[in-house]
Amino acid sequence: GDVGFDPLNFATTPDKLLQYREAAIKHARLAMPAAAGWPISEIFDGQLASVVGLPSDLDASDRVPSLFNGGLEKISPLYWALVFIVGAALELVKLRKTQTDAAGRNQTRAPLHDRHHGLCRAGGGLERGCRGRDAV
Repeated sequence: GDVGFDPLNFATTPDKLLQYREAAIKHARLAMPAAAGWPISEIFDGQLASVVGLPSDLDASDRVPSLFNGGLEKISPLYWALVFIVGAALELVKLRKTQTDAAGRNQTRAPLHDRHHGLCRAGGGLERGCRGRDAV
């Protein structure tokens, strides 16, 4: 079961633990397509570039531009600006959904005990809202 896994005790409150958990999930969701995209881009870059009439960005060894392979200077700064803007916009949308005003309206987060069953951690100081549940 979920026992509020935080072996280094970075989370000082249950809400911090949930923020860290959400950040970890976001990073994992970004890393999975990135890990798949690296080899896929090396396989299909030349074909896709020829379809749209652009030069391939692969190097002489058919490797994708990266910090490891070099070649990032080939990628347009406009692309990096677009990536940053889209990422920031998505984060702002999420932030606005989770903010509450002074009266508590527009609150989208459920109470702690409803959000995650068993966010209890024995001896870790996150027992609030865990009465009647086992800290497995």
